[in-house]
Amino acid sequence: MYHKHSKAPDVRRILGPAWDQAFKFSFVRNPWDLMVSSYHWWLTRACNFPSLIPDASKIRQMGSFSNFIRSDYGLKMINEQSGRDLLDWLCEEDKLIVDFVGKYETLEEDWKQICTELGVVPITLTRENRVPREPYRVFYDETSRQLVADRFARTIELFGYEF
Repeated sequence: MYHKHSKAPDVRRILGPAWDQAFKFSFVRNPWDLMVSSYHWWLTRACNFPSLIPDASKIRQMGSFSNFIRSDYGLKMINEQSGRDLLDWLCEEDKLIVDFVGKYETLEEDWKQICTELGVVPITLTRENRVPREPYRVFYDETSRQLVADRFARTIELFGYEF
């Protein structure tokens, strides 16, 4: 079995030969927005998982996004998953192993493209787990902005993200 946010190489190993027969897709998100989202996930959702309560408590005690993004949680994790860059989820030996990568920012358009590829009628997607918050840019100072730029440099370059 695998986690809903498993890395593609792990899913590939689990599926074995079936991997080659499947259309594989994933979505990426602007890394600066993603990390603000991750911070808010820790503050509002992580406590729903008993094993994460101690970590959620530590993050709450940090008191700010600025402290969070400079911590190991901000430098090495996305929510409870370890990984330096989003491409860690999509690549094996620096080679993209999924067939299509959509963007969160163009979710509905990219979802229609996936459905066309699969030959299915698209369903309307809903956005789950939204937490009302200010736009991601207000959470950053120059140092924290650069920390995210350095951490996600490959994703930013490959998908053309900008702050």
